[in-house]
Amino acid sequence: MSRLVAVSNRTPGGGGLSPSGGLVVALSAMMRAQGGLWFGWSGHVQDAVAERAELREEGAVVHARIDLSTDEHTGFYLGYSNRVLWPLCHGFAAACERQAEYHRTYQQVNQRYASALLPLLRADDRIWVQDYHLLPLGRYLRAAGVAGRIGFFLHVPFPDIESLRTLDDATEWVRALQAYDIVGFQTQRDLDAFVRALHWACPEVRLEPGGLWRADGGVTEIGVFPIGIDVPAITDEVRASRDAPRVVEARALRHRHSLLVAAERLVASKGLEHRLRAYQAYLSEATAATPAPLLLQIAVPPRREASLDPPLTASARRWAAQIDAPGGDPAEKRLRWVFESVPHAELMGILRAAHVGLVTPLRDGMNLVAKEFVAAQDPDDPGMLVLSVHAGAARQLEAALQVDPYDTGAVAKALKQALGASQAERRERHQAMLRAIARQDLTDWSRSFLDRLGRCRSG
Repeated sequence: MSRLVAVSNRTPGGGGLSPSGGLVVALSAMMRAQGGLWFGWSGHVQDAVAERAELREEGAVVHARIDLSTDEHTGFYLGYSNRVLWPLCHGFAAACERQAEYHRTYQQVNQRYASALLPLLRADDRIWVQDYHLLPLGRYLRAAGVAGRIGFFLHVPFPDIESLRTLDDATEWVRALQAYDIVGFQTQRDLDAFVRALHWACPEVRLEPGGLWRADGGVTEIGVFPIGIDVPAITDEVRASRDAPRVVEARALRHRHSLLVAAERLVASKGLEHRLRAYQAYLSEATAATPAPLLLQIAVPPRREASLDPPLTASARRWAAQIDAPGGDPAEKRLRWVFESVPHAELMGILRAAHVGLVTPLRDGMNLVAKEFVAAQDPDDPGMLVLSVHAGAARQLEAALQVDPYDTGAVAKALKQALGASQAERRERHQAMLRAIARQDLTDWSRSFLDRLGRCRSG
């Protein structure tokens, strides 16, 4: 079988990066199972950088890592990737910092990725490029003579056409995706948005059942491949983390309160302020007969260079203060913060302790925390999931209590329903969601994409 070559912005083990993010966790599991070469940025920023990648063998996986220079880090990573593409894809087009230097450096770094990867490739490799940092990488690999199969997967939402049109170079990167044999998306909504972008940016392209028929006679296939999780691995992590101090504390909180848990990186798309407003609305309408709730908000500060907003905006602070005014009896607190990254296994143990999981992003490609919440639950006494309709996971987790996070009244109502649900209802909803994530798990995601890539006509 041909070797798998995964290419992502970063690889684990470099620059102190631990596999805690959804993409890194998913790729780590996939690469352990598949073996192959994993190429990406080391996480280190140097004044002078080597052109060749540093190789390190870890089991069946060879990690190939390159450093970025200060200018590359500023323009490629901080600039175009995180201050242009990230807000654009998440519905914050007005926040994009459009600078010509960002765009130039983004292209230059993608070209350097291609140059450093080229000598490591074999003729029959299957190359799988990951996410928005590396949109034009396939085009540079083709220009360097790579004729083998190359696929691309977008982990974040594809932007709507109105947002896309705000970028001067939008046509360029929509066209760049045609260098791949297959382009994959999280949801049908994202694929449909891409098709609309193609009609606008590339009117010469014909969309037919087999894919996109390009003007050069080649074919770029498109498809929906919702990323999943490793359900048995989550079960193992829950068991392994049982005695971790944070998990023990979460179980203690569960015994004293109706425990709500939200966990995410603190970026604008996660909807923290809207969630706090909804929680305050719920508290304001609660009666003495309502179980006393506590929201445990795990809020991981974003990498300082990638944040769209300060870690906790002034507006969100005001809502937090209304919920949890300083002073008074600690037992009466209704909001508790964890402002740091939590090891993945411990997070799974905390999710198991929750009566309600609150996953209410304003926009997300998938959101694996929603699926992890389901997998982490005790099937005999599961918690309820309140899930944003704007998360890709909502397409699969139809049995969740789905809400529009912008409608704080609706979220407050869903909280009330979740906390009042009978055990029979909780079990029924949990079983339906568990079946859904088991059908399309992490193995299914990688196998379905790679099988289709293997059938593509390369080049």
